[in-house]
Amino acid sequence: MADRKVLNKYYPPDFDPAALPRTKRPKNGQVTVRVMLPCSVQCNTCGEFVYKGNKFNAKKEEVPEDIYLGIKVWRFYFKCKNCISEITFKTDPENADYIVESGATRNFEPWRQEKQVNELLESEKDAEERGDTMRQLENRTVESKREMDELDALEEIREINARQASVDTEALLDSLAVKDENAALREEELLEAEAKTAFEQSKKAAIKRLEDDAPAKAPSLFSSLVAPTDTLTSSNPSSSSSSSSILPSSTSAVKPGLMVVVKKKKEKKEKKEKKEKKKDKKDKESSEKAGEEAKDKGSKRKREEEEAATADNAHDQSAI
Repeated sequence: MADRKVLNKYYPPDFDPAALPRTKRPKNGQVTVRVMLPCSVQCNTCGEFVYKGNKFNAKKEEVPEDIYLGIKVWRFYFKCKNCISEITFKTDPENADYIVESGATRNFEPWRQEKQVNELLESEKDAEERGDTMRQLENRTVESKREMDELDALEEIREINARQASVDTEALLDSLAVKDENAALREEELLEAEAKTAFEQSKKAAIKRLEDDAPAKAPSLFSSLVAPTDTLTSSNPSSSSSSSSILPSSTSAVKPGLMVVVKKKKEKKEKKEKKEKKKDKKDKESSEKAGEEAKDKGSKRKREEEEAATADNAHDQSAI
């Protein structure tokens, strides 16, 4: 374990690298390497799925008959982890991919099919435009129109983003506060109008009632006259009959909705006062904070001036 992380090793003066024994390479040219599976496959023998990224000790060999633009093609052999059947795949430098040769089937990958479809469409388009200049002109016109539409959509998205980025949050909050105040004022006006109509209706609906429990008789015209013979019987004549008058009393019938209107109005007023107090407190705190910042800046500037003055004095004294 001591030699595991050594960077420099000792070579004696009489060391000859040519005298080292040469290792024997296998006859078939296969070399055991550690590889990672480049794609997901399904074993044809047992149906086991072997997923992309699994590591295997595979055998690597060169494929001399398959060479693409001077690039070598390599074949890999590894065994299924379930049934130990051999699976082979090789490199595909033309498409920058791998090809599963035997022992397994590659899983469906939609992006590979999309690429093949696009290549097929491009080849068909090239075949159509090969001998037809009008077709080439039409295709160019369609492509240019599509590019212009994409640029217009992109410009619109940029304008929307710029508009959203330039929104002032403080102004937006102020506008919302103004809207809330206007809505509160409109509600107060509506409540006042309802209260006014309720009072007017209560005045119109006044009911006259009798104060006494027993019904009073209507006053007679002859009850106030004194009989001529009454002066003989009493020296202090008085009216023999007394009249009871009807005492009208007007009571105002107050509707229950009026109390609700008054209560709502009071709540709105308290809410508005509370909001104004909160705003005054916030303004006061901001002004105090600004004053403290100004005071700190002034003290900092004064301290810097004093330090500069002391430095100048020290420089003058050193010069002297």
